[in-house]
Amino acid sequence: MTRNVAVFGATNSTGIEVISQLLAQTYQVTALVRSLSKLPNDVTSSSNLRLVEDDVQLAQDVDSTITESTDVMVVILSVTTEDGRVCSKGQHMVQDIAQGKAVQRLIIVSCDAVDNANTPTQSNDTDIELSAIADIARQEEMVKEGTIPWTILRPGGLTDESHTGQYCLVVSPTPGTISRADLADGIIRLIESNEHLYQVVRIIY
Repeated sequence: MTRNVAVFGATNSTGIEVISQLLAQTYQVTALVRSLSKLPNDVTSSSNLRLVEDDVQLAQDVDSTITESTDVMVVILSVTTEDGRVCSKGQHMVQDIAQGKAVQRLIIVSCDAVDNANTPTQSNDTDIELSAIADIARQEEMVKEGTIPWTILRPGGLTDESHTGQYCLVVSPTPGTISRADLADGIIRLIESNEHLYQVVRIIY
């Protein structure tokens, strides 16, 4: 059975990698994007991709992205200092709209600067403002308090190295790095299994 995946944050570097790998494995993908121009042509030309262009903080756009056939939601909201609450606001909207629909799994990509106690710690991403990290912590709390089976992924320091398929998913706060391509691989691994339900997981080499 073909699975239907809704992706939020689809035009950042990780989001594009996730969509590309999902499409390569013949998933049906609906992606909410801020700008269609940020997606490469080989992605937008896929017949298995439906695009919704606008804002994760707008109810009508999120509702258009999460359909009655959506099985899995993947949330990869970018950290920003322009709106200090974009992650928590977006997560609230996604979970609110998903209520009453058939979503079976929620996977979010968080930040290595948030520890298991949900408090800011040292981050490899030194340019991230503490206010943005605090907002990601709020986003994680929303996920944990929600009703959809969830996994929170906290990647190590992100790189643009190639896809290897060789990495570790660990529940301890172990330092390390991970390529965006292998982070995407890990997301798909979680979609295809019941691994790490209701857990905060590090993905690293």
